[in-house]
Amino acid sequence: MPLVFIYNPNSLTGCVVGGQIGKYLNCEFTKGTVTHNDTVILVKTDLDFTSTSSNKLPKLIQYATDDIKHFENCIVKKGYKNIIVHNKIMLDYLKNYSFNEIHLIKHHHCNFENVIKANIDRPFTVGYIGSVTGIDYNLKLIASALRDYKIELGYLCTDEVHEATREDICNVYKNFIDVQISFRKEQENIFTHPSFACSVKLANAGSFMIPTVSYPSIVYKDEFDKCFFEVNNLEELINACVTLRDNKNLYNELANNAYERSKEYHISTIANLFKELEQCH
Repeated sequence: MPLVFIYNPNSLTGCVVGGQIGKYLNCEFTKGTVTHNDTVILVKTDLDFTSTSSNKLPKLIQYATDDIKHFENCIVKKGYKNIIVHNKIMLDYLKNYSFNEIHLIKHHHCNFENVIKANIDRPFTVGYIGSVTGIDYNLKLIASALRDYKIELGYLCTDEVHEATREDICNVYKNFIDVQISFRKEQENIFTHPSFACSVKLANAGSFMIPTVSYPSIVYKDEFDKCFFEVNNLEELINACVTLRDNKNLYNELANNAYERSKEYHISTIANLFKELEQCH
């Protein structure tokens, strides 16, 4: 049955998952109406089918992001019965809910072209790509601490959906980053839950053969064990960056491990898993 992606264009996840996968498979929703024969993937959006008789409804599958408020308010409370999750721990956690179908499809990485980090003669640089609220430590504080060891810090803010394109992000990984940092301790609150975390940061960097220094969240450990440098506080994070600069063998080991693991997250592999949902209607 035809696959259709409908997503919120003002949501970063909507544009990345719904937009990029939909475009890759040539099944973005552009105009007209969906039919009862369609399989509709909803990403950070909702559709009102209350006036539609059940025998004319398309098959609706909601993509459950790391946003637990969206999960509770737009998926659970509105009675959606089919969902997509992006990690195994999330899959196990949600088995306690009354869903008819839960599909596990990991989040694809940004490196569609399969390029690796360029060999450029420049100062060793640590990078952060993401929301300014997505890391537990102040970036200026990290930059100051790294500067004591003659290491630069660069970062690309992705708080707003139109601030950085996929190509912008790939350019930073390819040309400006030697090590990526990602540090967010697990905490359950009104916005998120540890099992809802996504490992795409590790997959993104790994696809360019770039190692990551990060807090060992349960999802990171489950999907990228032995593929990143584990740290538990700011001092350890700084020391890890220095170690990776000075220890080429360890750097290459983590870079190669992350690169091999990231192959599972290429858009060609992930898109095929979405395509298989057509057969589930």
